[in-house]
Amino acid sequence: MLGREDDHIIGNRMREYLLNTLPEDAGILKTIRDKANQEGNPLLMEETARFLEILVKLKKPERILEAGTAIGYSSILMCQALEGRVHIDTVELDFDVASMANQNVKEAGLSDCIHVIVGDTIDVFSNLQGTYDMIFMDAAKSMYLEVLPHCTRLLNDEGLLVSDNVLFKGMILEPERKKHRTIIRNMRDYLDSLCNEGTYSTSLIPIGDGVAVSIKNIKENR
Repeated sequence: MLGREDDHIIGNRMREYLLNTLPEDAGILKTIRDKANQEGNPLLMEETARFLEILVKLKKPERILEAGTAIGYSSILMCQALEGRVHIDTVELDFDVASMANQNVKEAGLSDCIHVIVGDTIDVFSNLQGTYDMIFMDAAKSMYLEVLPHCTRLLNDEGLLVSDNVLFKGMILEPERKKHRTIIRNMRDYLDSLCNEGTYSTSLIPIGDGVAVSIKNIKENR
């Protein structure tokens, strides 16, 4: 499903080529995507989904924390990519949406691997204990910067922080629009922190709506 040209950071012709070349969703993931498309619900873009699969297969995290469950697509995708050998805590603000996610997780047979937490991302992250090998940020873009210190505390050294939608339909490069000024400003500061403060080594990938892939650097002189 291509969508409007200005919804993406690459043109529709290139995106169409990517979608025609990359493998499609199958099984429960296809069912979830088809239903989301029919109902007009936002979902992880297909090309980003394939990229995320590769990342988790390379990293092989044992514990993943996700901000922004939505209807459970990303958690199920990551769990399936790891053949169930992972524990995923995923946070969703909306109770009804979280209920749909739980139903999808149940239908996928992954209830033992995926734990849906209902609550505000910042509140939940600030109260979580323990650490994770990977964090996937796909919540409200306006909160990325505020939640970053919690991600840093919760992420193991050399852990992977994957942040979706960081180029915000290309608006990240434009003069600040009044309507989206706060989101754009916060996202620029978030990317500046990831790329320049030394806590993370980061690459920005112009796929989907932009993905930042960051590795938490090991602190010296502990």
